[in-house]
Amino acid sequence: EERFRRVVESTADGLIMIDERGNILLANSRAANMFEYSIDEFNKLTIESLVPDHIRDSHGGLREGYQEAPQAREMAAMRELYAKTKSGKLFPVEIGLTPLTFEGGTRILATVMDITIQKNIQKNLIQALTEKTALLNEVHHRVKNNLQVVSSLLSLQARNVSEDIRIHFEESQSRIKAMALIHQMLYEQKNFDKVESISYLQRLCDLLRRSYSNAFHRITMTVESNSESCFLSLEHALPFGLLVNELVTNAIKHAFVGRDSGHIQLIMERQGQHASLTVADNGLGLPEGCRPGLGGSLGFK
Repeated sequence: EERFRRVVESTADGLIMIDERGNILLANSRAANMFEYSIDEFNKLTIESLVPDHIRDSHGGLREGYQEAPQAREMAAMRELYAKTKSGKLFPVEIGLTPLTFEGGTRILATVMDITIQKNIQKNLIQALTEKTALLNEVHHRVKNNLQVVSSLLSLQARNVSEDIRIHFEESQSRIKAMALIHQMLYEQKNFDKVESISYLQRLCDLLRRSYSNAFHRITMTVESNSESCFLSLEHALPFGLLVNELVTNAIKHAFVGRDSGHIQLIMERQGQHASLTVADNGLGLPEGCRPGLGGSLGFK
């Protein structure tokens, strides 16, 4: 008996044993202290004395229902619960239930853990996460706006230069818009670690269509995929966008020279954990002897 009592008293959690009527038959000092009672006071209570007032009337029925088919119930499986102290203060708890069978009938052993500290930590983490999310949201919004300002400045500057130089300003604008679109999508979707690539391709193509509206009255463009969605990490999204921008822009400018019409096709194929993007056109093709990566243009480089 002494060994048993020492084990029960040394347990960090509150232990409460009740009978079929909800009377407290046994409890350790930790349970009594948790509820602000002396151990003598605590052993004279019923379990209904420890629950919040608004559920006290219904708690008896819940307890009787459990006792009809008792089974061990882990704390992690329990919903959010609160208990009431002697002074009427409520505090969050986790409760595990264990049925014990004796000659006199089935007794229920409740293990009670005060999780006030854990709740406060969780509250602080949620607050920190909310603040971080708001900050990241604002950062992407501002970056997108700043990139749009840079693009507008380039557009203003391009008005005062010769035609052969203006094309370089337009190319720079196109690249900046491709980068700004990534930050705009991150801002809109409230997800800051990945970008949905198919939606990005469609919106990037719309941007390019507006930027090269003079050519697009005779050029069509489609985006196809064998998957509804395909996500890119933030690390890959920027080079992906710049690469697509260069491929499509080059096709618009050079693939259909001397032709009345043309078609550019972007196909995203999902293959397990990998995906491949094909950018194709029905134009002239690359010049004889041209090797991508060795050309003098910025797009090839």
